[in-house]
Amino acid sequence: MKWITANPKICHGKPVFKGTRILVSDVLELLASGMSIKETRV
Repeated sequence: MKWITANPKICHGKPVFKGTRILVSDVLELLASGMSIKETRV
């Protein structure tokens, strides 16, 4: 995918958004809990 990457040297190889250390799983967890996309933006 062009927005998601996984590298063993970054966050133990867990999928992150390219160019960040923001875990995809963290964002998905927030969305699943009811948070809106606007609320997840920093």
